Amino acid sequence: MDLKKPENKGALTSKIAELANNISTFLKNILGSDQHKATLLYYWLRNYLRYIKQEETFNPKYFPQFKPGDIVKVDFGFGIGSEFGGLHYAIVLTPSNTKSSVVTVVPLRSLKLGKESPKTLYKSDVYLGTELFTVLLDRSGEMLDKCGTFIKEVENTDPKTITVKDIARFEKQLEEAKNLLARHDIIMKEVSRLNAGTVAIVSQIRTVSKIRIQNPRYPKDALYNMRVDRQATDKIRAVMKDLYNIK
Repeated sequence: MDLKKPENKGALTSKIAELANNISTFLKNILGSDQHKATLLYYWLRNYLRYIKQEETFNPKYFPQFKPGDIVKVDFGFGIGSEFGGLHYAIVLTPSNTKSSVVTVVPLRSLKLGKESPKTLYKSDVYLGTELFTVLLDRSGEMLDKCGTFIKEVENTDPKTITVKDIARFEKQLEEAKNLLARHDIIMKEVSRLNAGTVAIVSQIRTVSKIRIQNPRYPKDALYNMRVDRQATDKIRAVMKDLYNIK
């Protein structure tokens, strides 16, 4: 039966109800034995539904123009078997302008301390050292420096000469400083997980919809214009050539 045909709409309605019931039953069953898996599946179903709704109004022109080496945070979804899944950092491999709705990335993960070392990784994995850790830490420092500049400007202003325009400017800077500190806190939480080093999983390279990109979406986002150096992308491309026999 072709459920796409108009005459089978009633049957499709019944199948949708059956599927919804099966999903609910399945999630409740695995909740008792594997809450972690049940949670990940719930997150993905919830997010996937949201992404489908966003397709109707999605316009890539509102996203940044991505360049090779850019760091992004991507929702790879719920992986089946050995597929890579979940919300992870990734490195952009090919240019993607504001007209393109997709971008090609290589997912990243942290080195597992005590379980592996750079020398024991698969040939399809590239150890990037503390590259991502350093990039994030540098961006965090830039944010704190900017907040410090705001504070010094206020401290060096003579209260007797402050104008209404000065007050308005200070209020705007204060709001920006609050946003910077909030983004700084987020980055520092990530940094604490990355000091062991980062691994690029070349075997899991994929092209994804930009709807899956959680950060950066706007110029004020923490990862905006944040990228690894050329040496890191060269390492990844070298393994790509070997893995996929690219000449």
